[in-house]
Amino acid sequence: MIQLATKHDDPDLELGWGERIGFGMASCGRGMLTGVLGSFIMIYMMNVAFIDAGILSIMFAVSRLIDGMSDIVIGNLVDHTRSKMGKARIWLLRMCLPMAVSLVLVFYVPQNFPSALKFVYIFVIYNLVNSVFLTFMQVPYFSMISLMTRNGRERGLLGNIQQLFSSIGTILVNTFFIPLLALFSDNADNPNTQAGFTGAIIVVSIFVFVLTLITVFTTKERVHGPKTKTDEIKPSVAIRALLRNKYWVMMFFAVFFSFLIMIFMSASGTNYALYVLKDYSKFGLLANSISVSQLAVMILTPLLMKKLGKRWVFTLGTGLMTIGFIAFNFCESSLILIVLCNILKGCGMGMSSGMALGLVADSITYGKFKCFLQPLFGESCR
Repeated sequence: MIQLATKHDDPDLELGWGERIGFGMASCGRGMLTGVLGSFIMIYMMNVAFIDAGILSIMFAVSRLIDGMSDIVIGNLVDHTRSKMGKARIWLLRMCLPMAVSLVLVFYVPQNFPSALKFVYIFVIYNLVNSVFLTFMQVPYFSMISLMTRNGRERGLLGNIQQLFSSIGTILVNTFFIPLLALFSDNADNPNTQAGFTGAIIVVSIFVFVLTLITVFTTKERVHGPKTKTDEIKPSVAIRALLRNKYWVMMFFAVFFSFLIMIFMSASGTNYALYVLKDYSKFGLLANSISVSQLAVMILTPLLMKKLGKRWVFTLGTGLMTIGFIAFNFCESSLILIVLCNILKGCGMGMSSGMALGLVADSITYGKFKCFLQPLFGESCR
């Protein structure tokens, strides 16, 4: 039976706010998930599981290398996925439950295990979380920006929305995770206990699962490339085509360093509050001074994007973020100056990260456009 296309299937469609917000829900869950992993994994491992920090650093570094390789493998699997739901959403549906369960397990290191067995347990479970399940959710999710619409303005808006909702998820973790630790902890004087982490992580996992499902069932993939040409292109050919796409290369390095900075910043926040300021409760203030300012700026970013364009908004945001990091080195332990520098960082991050994925999507579209049109002029993308 032939199914007629509708206006809702138009790849250049201007999306409604229901679908835009639905798309952002999974990012809110992702913000909560990465916020917990980024800010509290080291605190848990050192203060609850009692794992040596040096060994943990080596393990996490190796995991990052594995994660980089898994991105390529999983990206290729997603690109060749064919389902009624499209390429991307089906993976969010498949992976949201394993992701939620494995997140609980990574914060539940058996206390009676000998040290060597603890290391093996952490390495295996953490890589399942970070390199498999999380990658299987992030790669399809980010690709949805290109698959939901070809409209350049909508892609910029979706990139902004995903970062906005990710910031909301991070703010929720910054604000409520330590109180949740205290609520579930079996030690009134110490929130960093196994019982505290188990209860708090279960709450976060439920939110991640439910918010991801909302995205799956409120969005639609409309952009479908020519199947025959895409299937004929080998991974090695695709990589060469990407490397010849100067705009993709530029955005790759720009986004790579932007997100690398964000990872370092989130990982250091709890330790800075606990060991430098000597006050665990200050973490919420320090983290939210970044996240709230980032969120506030991202609300205004679509207006800036309309006037300046994605490229200049991204460049201006990167400049503000750089100034904030440089000024932070002269704050010493002044809480007021630290917060002011964090606000500057947050404003820059809100502008640059909100535009980043939309720019990447545009660079990929440019590469596909050039690749498929070249044969018409007697050239080949191969």
